[in-house]
Amino acid sequence: MAKELISQRDSPPVCLKAYNGGFSFGVDILIESKTYCELKSILQNEKNINIISDEHCISLLKTYGYFNLINNYKTDLTETLKHEIVSIDDLVHLKEFDNDLQSLVFKNLIKIETTLKSHLSYLMATKFGVTENEYKNHFSYKNHISAKKVFKNIENKKHINFNKLPAKHYKDKYNDIPPWVYLKHIPLGDTLNIFKELNTDDKAEIINEWPEFQQFAVKDKIEIFIELIYFCKDFRDSIAHGGRLLNYISDKKIKFTLLEKMLKPSIMNKKEFSTYSGGFFLLTLIITILLPSLKEKNRFSQEFRSFYNLYLQETENHFLEMFHMVANLPENYVIRLQNTIW
Repeated sequence: MAKELISQRDSPPVCLKAYNGGFSFGVDILIESKTYCELKSILQNEKNINIISDEHCISLLKTYGYFNLINNYKTDLTETLKHEIVSIDDLVHLKEFDNDLQSLVFKNLIKIETTLKSHLSYLMATKFGVTENEYKNHFSYKNHISAKKVFKNIENKKHINFNKLPAKHYKDKYNDIPPWVYLKHIPLGDTLNIFKELNTDDKAEIINEWPEFQQFAVKDKIEIFIELIYFCKDFRDSIAHGGRLLNYISDKKIKFTLLEKMLKPSIMNKKEFSTYSGGFFLLTLIITILLPSLKEKNRFSQEFRSFYNLYLQETENHFLEMFHMVANLPENYVIRLQNTIW
């Protein structure tokens, strides 16, 4: 079988082989390989996908891959596929919309991360000092034993390289790295580990830079802030590693009794929270809460609406119904997102 497939690849048939998995040589095939024609037939006859033309379909399969068009969303599309015909172009639009929204979401998650690092580095520099010996002094933190471990773990991570710019410039010139450069080199997870080692008052001082959290008691504001940042981090990591966005579900828990203090009931109530918990809808609300300024919040909402309207113009109305189903969004999602802005 392996030789046969290789010979087919060397002398291409009309439909080239689309390899969907590996082979166990000399034993049973683990995952069957399909030609583009066979995949087209599966889409048309088994998945009930409307194919305008064979050539067009095969071209799209070569560009996007069968898995990216079908397997990523097949479970979420079950109900849609029952009630109306979905075309191969609908699936492409869904994939492209996911890609566009990933770019928008990732950009704004980076803004939130950068803002946190900016506030943290400012506190470390002004309260502890600008040298490594000062801001990494574990006795300046709440638990000096675990704080020492946090900084030690960062030093031992091979993927964190302080011998590259901009840290290299400061090491060469000053033989030291200030906190705002140090934090620039480390991932968000390690930044959060440092943040969690701060004394309670220091954590509260940083969180108060976000007006939405000033209404909380100190313990509550620290709890909900850390939960929201970890929720964002989970989506950030998924996007960075090529994962999906629209139907990704985070397992990071958020206490709604605290979150609801920052949301109007018309945006999300307790009953709805169980429906939308962990998903894209909740993520966009949290991004709007955590973006550092009213200008950034409005820009995020406007850019999302621009994407939304663009796809509405280019596709049939049922595409947006499909998008709402895959992403598990309420019908008036765009309005709710806009109303999140205080």
